[in-house]
Amino acid sequence: MTLADTLDRAATDVERGDLGKARDRLQGLLAAYPSELEIRRRLGELYWRLQYPERAGLNWYLFESESPEMDAAKRAFEARHGSDPWLMLDAIGFHGGLGSIEGTYAEATMRDLAKRAHVTPARLEAALRQRDPNEPEPPDLEPWWARLIPAGLLGAFVLILLFALVGVVTAIGWLWRLLAS
Repeated sequence: MTLADTLDRAATDVERGDLGKARDRLQGLLAAYPSELEIRRRLGELYWRLQYPERAGLNWYLFESESPEMDAAKRAFEARHGSDPWLMLDAIGFHGGLGSIEGTYAEATMRDLAKRAHVTPARLEAALRQRDPNEPEPPDLEPWWARLIPAGLLGAFVLILLFALVGVVTAIGWLWRLLAS
């Protein structure tokens, strides 16, 4: 099912009054599309209707305030986290890198929170990209054969010990025979 189809289904759920089902659909979408701002907007509206202002503020935080409800929800979100920018950044849980929201109010908000939390732009970008489930896995930095090096070194060490032991046993045997004659 596509993003648009699921958004339509969530809207249908809201029209039918099944707000819990709509919330669940939107939360699932947000997990799959963490950089999609429209999902956050709809979740904010839904949480406001469900009378969870902190959750509404969490989802609306990346949007410019358009109503007193949005302002109240954002204040509730800030109060919940003690206005700590680091905690707020973590709670927002935006993933996907700033490039996906370039030039938007959301980007300015994320950069402002990062600046207040003393997070460099490069570190913020790395953190946002690190958790994007839609981004392909980065390639292994270490080639497969590099994992064989420790095993090879251990094998060489065991061989050296084995040869040393054989040498000692042989030397003792010669000495024994020499003394016995």
